[in-house]
Amino acid sequence: MSRVVYLIVCGAGPAPHAGEFIAAAKAKGWDCHVITTPAGRGFVDVQALEEASGNLVISEHRRPGTPRRGRPPADAVVIAPASANTICKLGAGIADTYALDIASECIGLGVPMVVVPFVNSALAGRAPYQRAVTALNDEGVAVLGIEPHEPKQGGEQITSFPWQAALERIGSLERTHLSETPYLQPRRTSTWRTQLSSGCSFGLRRPLQPLSPPRSRRHGCSGFVGGSGPNPTGSSMGRLSRLTRKVSDAERSRQSSEDSTTLATGGRFKFHSQESIARRRQPKSKKVILSLVLEKFLLLL
Repeated sequence: MSRVVYLIVCGAGPAPHAGEFIAAAKAKGWDCHVITTPAGRGFVDVQALEEASGNLVISEHRRPGTPRRGRPPADAVVIAPASANTICKLGAGIADTYALDIASECIGLGVPMVVVPFVNSALAGRAPYQRAVTALNDEGVAVLGIEPHEPKQGGEQITSFPWQAALERIGSLERTHLSETPYLQPRRTSTWRTQLSSGCSFGLRRPLQPLSPPRSRRHGCSGFVGGSGPNPTGSSMGRLSRLTRKVSDAERSRQSSEDSTTLATGGRFKFHSQESIARRRQPKSKKVILSLVLEKFLLLL
């Protein structure tokens, strides 16, 4: 049974010569299925590629209610030529086209993937592009180290585009499985959110850490909260909670001191009965405490 390779073609100079890859792949026993980006479809001769590969060239999702296309799952994926736009989006996890959707899914499934860039030096030198290449390498995607060409000078490198090198590289990659690949395991490293009982959510920059039940109830949170990252609202809540406890403790201490003084100097102060003292030792109502807390909290702002 033939191995299946998906060739994802982007809108770049070498795209019209994608038939070279199809011919080389078929010679080595690969069943090639061509997928193009919306821009890439305008660069290729769709009919010629369909005749060469024996399969439909697909560029967009099927419409709801239409039958599935019946394309076999991929044993390898080659993105060539890969534009800077596609590389940056793929590295960032953006899948706003059919081609990017298929590529992202194959990365998640552990399908071997080779990316052959065709970008100029101005785009390749930007930080977003370099971060995308690093992110793809971290996920096991092989990004070939093609030397970027100077802006508006890419025509000189179209004929020497390494279609054969891409085919040879996928032969050296082994298929991995999600459960066997650490970098494909679910990770809590990007934008985390703390869901509060009030229905609000606040972005956090550190991995989540579980709170003990008493602390969770005291702060009115459920689930997780993050570390000490920049979170003004979370800091305000913590300060408000600490102020509440301080005011409450100070109020109890003041009442206890007054009661002791009254009992010790009965001639100079009005004598209080035990029942009166017991009532005064009870904490003030929540409304009183809240008003005191809010007053002190506003002074800190």
